[in-house]
Amino acid sequence: HALSGLGGMIAPYLFVAFPDRILTILAAAHVLLALGVAGRRAQVGKPQGWQAKIQAVSVQTTSTTLTPTGIPTRILRGGMAFIFFSAAAETAMASWGFTFAITELQQPPSVAARFPATF
Repeated sequence: HALSGLGGMIAPYLFVAFPDRILTILAAAHVLLALGVAGRRAQVGKPQGWQAKIQAVSVQTTSTTLTPTGIPTRILRGGMAFIFFSAAAETAMASWGFTFAITELQQPPSVAARFPATF
């Protein structure tokens, strides 16, 4: 979530700095990420025994803190809804701040891009 927030904060600056090339920059970032993951997979190989590790951690934590059935569905749904609406509110505030600075305050885009960073 922190990386998503950082990306949302940097995106207006990138758009102002490179309006004609922003999609190319984003595509290049995704390709670099995919190459990094593929390179790591090629060096280390396919993950082995990850299910057993997760189950071992699950058994240790369920015996002390969690119930054996896992997270209650109601709690899981509430948490997912909270994360969704929090992200939507953050995005809406950032978009509103940029738009407000351009339309109402008559700021140039380079200055208006700073407004979402305050939220």
